[in-house]
Parts: sequence; C-alpha cells; structure tokens
Amino acid sequence: MTTKIRTAEERSARAGPALTANDLALFLVGTGLALIAAITQLGPRILLLLIVPVGVALGVYAMRRPLVTLLLLVVAEALNLAGVVALHVSLPVFPASLALGLLTIALALRDPGMRARLNRWTVVFAGLVCVYLATQAVAIMGSVELQESIWTIRRILLDCVFLMIVFVLAQFTARPWTVAVAIVVPLAVLSLLALVNELVFAGGSSFFGFSTVTEASGELTTTLRYGGPLPDSNFWGRNLVMGLPLACALIHRSVRSRDIRAVTLWGASVLALLAGIYLTQSRGTFVAAAAGLVVWIVLSGPAVRKWSLLAFPLVGVMFVVPGIGNRLTALYDDVFGENVDYGIDPSILGRKAAQQIAWAMFDDRPIYGFGPGTYYTQVPEYAGTVQTAVVHPTDAPHNLYAQLAAESGIVGLTGWLVMVVGIVGLLALRLYSNPSVRDRVLMAAAVAAVAAWSVASIFLHLAYFRSFALVLALAGAMGATGGPFAAEATRGFARGVAVTITAAVAGVLAAGAVLWSTTTTETTATQELMLLPPGTSTDDGYGYALDIRSRSPVLPTYAAIMRSAEHSATVTADPVRGVVTISRTDPDAATAREELRADVDLALERIREVGADSDYSIVDVGQRMTSEPTHSGAATSVAVLIGAAVAVGVGLTIRRLAGESAGVRRRARAGTAP
Repeated sequence: MTTKIRTAEERSARAGPALTANDLALFLVGTGLALIAAITQLGPRILLLLIVPVGVALGVYAMRRPLVTLLLLVVAEALNLAGVVALHVSLPVFPASLALGLLTIALALRDPGMRARLNRWTVVFAGLVCVYLATQAVAIMGSVELQESIWTIRRILLDCVFLMIVFVLAQFTARPWTVAVAIVVPLAVLSLLALVNELVFAGGSSFFGFSTVTEASGELTTTLRYGGPLPDSNFWGRNLVMGLPLACALIHRSVRSRDIRAVTLWGASVLALLAGIYLTQSRGTFVAAAAGLVVWIVLSGPAVRKWSLLAFPLVGVMFVVPGIGNRLTALYDDVFGENVDYGIDPSILGRKAAQQIAWAMFDDRPIYGFGPGTYYTQVPEYAGTVQTAVVHPTDAPHNLYAQLAAESGIVGLTGWLVMVVGIVGLLALRLYSNPSVRDRVLMAAAVAAVAAWSVASIFLHLAYFRSFALVLALAGAMGATGGPFAAEATRGFARGVAVTITAAVAGVLAAGAVLWSTTTTETTATQELMLLPPGTSTDDGYGYALDIRSRSPVLPTYAAIMRSAEHSATVTADPVRGVVTISRTDPDAATAREELRADVDLALERIREVGADSDYSIVDVGQRMTSEPTHSGAATSVAVLIGAAVAVGVGLTIRRLAGESAGVRRRARAGTAP
C-alpha cells in the first residue's frame, strides 16, 4: 500500500488561491459601502457591524472559488433565502447573489484552464435560453398592458441571467454530484422542519419563515398544509418533487460505493422529502412526485428497474394513506363526475375557471397572446364568458402552458418548449452516447426532476423559476461536459428520435383512422333556466333573495329536484349566475329537441310538486343546439390499443430493418458481403 504525498503546489491548489492585498482592499471597500447601504436602509444598528463584514468577507472569499459561489447560490435559492429575508428586513439578497456570480465568473475566465471548460455546448445552452427570451420579447410588442409586460420581461431576464450563471459555474467546477447534494440537503432539512412543526408545535412555529403554514386548507386534508419558505404549499411541493429523484440517485451512488453512513444519510433525506411532500397535501405534488420517480427508474438502467419492482407494493400502500388516495379519488370525481352540483372542492372550480379563461384568451389571440404578465388584467373581461363561474376568480391561470399560450401565444409557448426540451435533449444525447457512464443515475435524476416540475406545472403557473433553473443548469452542465459527441452516437441518437417520432405518428394515424371510422355525430340541446325572486329590483328583500340564491346549497338543491331517475337528461347548477342548465344529447337533432322539451316540462312539474316555485320564479333564458362528433368508450379503447400496437410494431420493424442494413454495410466494409 502506498500513500500519495501531496506537494506544496497541490495543497495550495486544493485550498484555493491565496489571499492578496487586492482581496484585503476589496474587503475594506466592500464593507464600507455595504455598511453605508445597510444603515441607509435599516438605520443604525449594532448588529450590522457584525453581519455586514462577515457577509462581505464570505463574498470576497467565494468570488475566487467558483465551487463556493456555486454552492452559495444553489443553497440560497433552494432555501428561498431572498424571500424569507424579505419578511424581516429589506436586503437585496438576490441582486447580491447575481453580482457575486458575475464577479466569480469574470475572475475565473482569467484562468486558461477554466476557459477551456467552456465549449460549443455552452453556446448551444445560451442559445436555447435566448430563444425563450426572444419569443417573450416578441410577445411584448402587442401587449395590452405595456408597463406590466416590461416589468415581467425584466424579471424573466434576471431569472435567465441567474440560470446562465449557475450553468457556467457548474461547468467550471464539474462537480454535478456536489450540486445535487446542495439541492437535496436544504429541501430535506426544510421538510424535517415542517414535520417537527406539525408533530411538536402543531403548526405554531414558522421557524423564522422557513416552515410556513399556508392559509388554504383544502378538502379532505389530514394535516396542516406546509409551504416551507414559500407562502403556497403547491409551489413548495413543486420544488420538493425536483429533489426526490436527485436524492434517489445519491442513495444509488452510496449503495454502489458501500458507504453505510452515506446510505443512511440519503435514505433519511428521501424519507424527509416524502414527509415534506405529504405535508403539502397537494394533489398535483403527489402526481408529479410519482411521475418523476417513474422517469428516473426508466432512465437509470436495468439494475435500478429490477430493484424498483420491489417498491411496487408500496404504491398500493401509499394510495390508501389518508390525504393521498381519498384526495386523488375526490379530484377524479370532481373533474370527471356527471351531474356534480354540490361539494366540489372550491380549488378545483377556481382552477377550472382560471384555465378556461386562459384558453379563451388564447383563442382570441393565438399567435402572440395578450403580452407577458397580462393574464390578471383580462380576468374581469373573460370571467363571465367561460363555462365555469366562480365568485372570486383567481388572478393566475394555474397552468404554466395555458399561461404561456394566453400571454405570449404559440410563439411564447414554442420558445419555452424549445428551451426545456433542448436542454433535456442535450443531456439525453450525452446519456445515449455513453449508456454506461458513471453518472448515469444522476443524469436520469436531472431529467426526472425537469419532468416532475413540468408535470406539476400542469396545475400551477410560472413562479419561482429560479428553483427550476437549478435543475436546468445541472442538466445542461452534465450534457455539456464530456467533449464532442462521436459522429456515430449523434447519428444513432437522431435515428432513435426519428424512429420514435415515426412510430408515434403511425400509431396516432392508426388510432385516428379507427376513431374516424366509428365517429357518430350527436346533437346536444341545452335549456337554461334562471331563478328570479318575484317583484322588481326596487322591492324590499329583492337583493336579499338574490343573495340567498347565490349560496352554494340553493341552486344544487333545485337541480337535484329537477333531476329524474327515469330521464337521462343532464341537469347542472350554476350558483354564481343563478342558472340551472338542462341538456339532452341524441344522434338526431329533432329528437334531442323534443326530449329536451319533455325534460324541461318534467323538471318544472317536479318543482311545482314540492312547492319550490313559491319563492322564486323560473325564467327561460334560452335554448341552444350544438352538434359535435363523438365516440363510444369501447371505440376509444379499441383505437388506443390499435394505435399502441401499430406504434410498437412500426418501431420494432424499423429498428430490425435498420439493424439488418447496418450488418450488410459492416460485412461489405470487411469484404465478406456476397
């Protein structure tokens, strides 16, 4: 056994650059300026004399050590340090972190070794980010609220600068596992704080803002809803699902290295993250966490897939845990149930209305949208026109993709997809070119983290982008590291993508052909009935009667009375607008109209039988007829099965033919072809 003796130069390089007189001068000048700024903002305080010099000293130390700066930026963003500090004092935490990152990069670029770590893929990554920025800039030209859009673009630009800073620092340091640790540890610690807050303090301690109990309670929740350092548990859950696959990758690495202490640490981190995810009580978070784990398992290789089979029984166990299975079941019933009038989760109604508003905006301006950041300005105009009505519409669309479509149209949505898919595609190409690479599980975890955040964003709008930027930068840095791709690997990846797209198109065409051949046209006749108090709006008690009508049980009760077990009409209530809608669907338009007339007569008769027409008169608002193609459930199932079979068959056939042609070419080059 030999022991390597480090030279003085190696020890010096490992410790980092030595402090110089310039560093001391920078510390003194920086401390003076920071003290002046802090006293101006906060007033003279003794504590500033301690905090400011320590902060400046840390900055001076870090800016000549890219790894330290990278860890500071990642940990601060994972903790949402800027947001938490803002709850107590007004300090420019985020601008300071940007300045530190830019200074560190500027100093690092003086080193030829650091410059050599930047390559063509650095330019590609920057180009993908610029595509997103450019599409948002194009969308601003037709904005209905120019000042709001300018402010939004400024925020997006700063967030993208942060993304580029973290990406470049990650390339400089080439320590992706360290970045993963810096993301997972803060998330796990904050999850433990939430667990302690729930079990020990019953939600009574916010731990200085790092363990927030959100105001929204939700339906069928079993605990308080914790948002960590964020004011909303749903957004906090979207952050946690990014850490879960990264923590799983760290466990896998520890198991392979047989490090028992590391296995224990990262196993505890996974349990803490699962507890934090549960304490969000967010259904979108549950779905996104499952999606992220599935993606990680699929991409991590056969060994991980084999061991993951042991975890399948846990899925059933998790589904029966109170607060998970029952909430997901209630979500399905609220969204897809028929004749649901009463007891719908208000958050579901609010999200449905918000997304309908966003898509209605997209229908009106599909190319460039209404301008970045303008969704909330159009809510008053569109809230009364969408199908789902709520008393207090939200000022956010609760869907990232609907938000991009409404505010920046097809152009902005395309820019976002180009950026995210391009970064993930770069990492996928790296993974494809070397499937046995040592960091495969971490690469898979980075892709899974992006996928989990993207799934969670089906239920949430774009906010706290910098947290997402951490995993984008990690994915981009790993994809950009490793030198140029071999030409054969690039061609193979392109062929694989082409085969996948071809197979998918073939499957879609086959399924579409089945659906087209089984399509039937059905006509829906709809009658709207409004409940109005007797008298006029100037009569005493008229307004009070309208208020009674708007209360949630009233209209659903009328709808339940109108509904008949003998008739298949659909009867729905809209307490906000005071309207009961009766619908009848039939392949023949005349039959639908006649059956609707009979259903309306029966409904009014049932109201009269119970005397429910004494306090409100029922006024015919109007009738409409709509015809649209439809498919039976059996036809849809058959189409899906045939489409999947065709896609798999086409994919396997193309791969087999490609393999045979490749074999012929190899034999020809070897001189053995017939």
